[in-house]
Amino acid sequence: MTRHPSRVLRRPALLTAAASLVLLSAACGASSADSPPSAAPAKDGVSVNTGLLTFDPETVTIQPGQTVTWVGGDNITHVLVEGAYTVGSDGLRTEQTDDKAFSLELTKKGQQVSHTYDKAGTFTYFCTIHKGMNGTVTVS
Repeated sequence: MTRHPSRVLRRPALLTAAASLVLLSAACGASSADSPPSAAPAKDGVSVNTGLLTFDPETVTIQPGQTVTWVGGDNITHVLVEGAYTVGSDGLRTEQTDDKAFSLELTKKGQQVSHTYDKAGTFTYFCTIHKGMNGTVTVS
């Protein structure tokens, strides 16, 4: 049995094309898995980004029943709690008290954590790790 030369060449070319598609698909899948989730605005509330040791915005205003969503803006761990604090002349907290209303941990860029405020008032919060990260939520 004689083989036709074009059939012999087609089979390796087909295998090469199939292998290229598999590698391309794998590469695309790997890159999307490494990307952080997008920071979508909070549903029925507001988003606060954690930047380089800051909250942005530092102060937000919402209505009762709305949610504040904090979005990790860096790969630094932040532990957010609600509570009272005193700030020194250097802009850093000198004293702090955790009200035990929530404890939310952000560990990576793009991660989101949320808290819903059910009643009116002014609520202060801070990062327990970084003494310069302080914020305020006004619910009215």
